[in-house]
Amino acid sequence: MNKPRKLFSLLCLLMALTASAQCRYCLSYNDFVGNRWETVDSIDVVRASKGHKFLWGGGDFTIKGTDKASCKMLTSSAFAVIANNKLYVNCKDLKYKKIIFGKGFSRALSLGNRGLIFVGIDSKVAAAARNGAVGGGVAATQEDGRICYLISKGFDGKRYIEVTPVDDEFMSKLLADQTELIEKYYSETDPSERVHPNRIFSILKKSGYVEDLK
Repeated sequence: MNKPRKLFSLLCLLMALTASAQCRYCLSYNDFVGNRWETVDSIDVVRASKGHKFLWGGGDFTIKGTDKASCKMLTSSAFAVIANNKLYVNCKDLKYKKIIFGKGFSRALSLGNRGLIFVGIDSKVAAAARNGAVGGGVAATQEDGRICYLISKGFDGKRYIEVTPVDDEFMSKLLADQTELIEKYYSETDPSERVHPNRIFSILKKSGYVEDLK
């Protein structure tokens, strides 16, 4: 084999190894914090429809493996998944007050030992839907009525993992020593816009608390 072909073959091998390493899953919150991951050959990430997003309450994505067995394992057993250097959390066991987030996976950010942030339906939107509210007001919130939540513990002997909203109190404590970022956060005077997931993700990524996926 000549030198160019050897280099090409080596490059292909490295690309294959990298792609494989990018597809991982863990089975619990403690595994996540302890950086204990299992590798999987391939993972397909499929964006859910708007209707499914709203009905599921948390999952913007479905995660699929290469066969029926791996699909079932990821859906029923995985706590979190890394695919293409992006983190996704399984919403099926997550709960906030009376909201059970249900099916699907949501994009997440790792805060290391502090936990992880994910996107889910706002409790006020869920309450309106549960009480039978219909019409343009609720329809408009199907896409926008979403906020960030913090997972900072595992099951602790309970059926569901209790999560907490990422709100002004949380951001004020987290960014207490970062004057510029806390000023940027509060520069938005509309409370609902201030905690919009896109804004929260952007600020957190600048805070230094978001950990790289290793």
